[in-house]
Amino acid sequence: MIKVALCDDNEQHLMEIQSVLTGILFDRIEFDICLYKNGIDVVEAIRTGRFYSDLIILDIGMKPIDGLGVAKLIRSNKIKCDIIFLTASNEYILEGYKYGAFDYIVKPVTITRLQKTMDRYVNEKEYNTE
Repeated sequence: MIKVALCDDNEQHLMEIQSVLTGILFDRIEFDICLYKNGIDVVEAIRTGRFYSDLIILDIGMKPIDGLGVAKLIRSNKIKCDIIFLTASNEYILEGYKYGAFDYIVKPVTITRLQKTMDRYVNEKEYNTE
């Protein structure tokens, strides 16, 4: 079982990524997806002890708390959670990897690109579906 959090302040992008991710994982592994509409929601979940994800797919360009701020909080609280960053710009790639990012995907996210990343992620983590 893999628990995936998706965080994007653009609701259309959030729904599209959820749909694509569901299609990618459906026949491959048991999964659960939790949606966050902004960085504040993730921060609140962390502060109240309700953040339980193996992986977060995190948009960088959000306000008032951007994805890098959320990643910093995840790492400073020593939460075991892999991070895949999404953004419309590649200017934050190096900074994103400071937080141990598993990958960095530039929007628009294609099915092929997300598929490759998720295949690599599941293969490396070798989640047991029994």
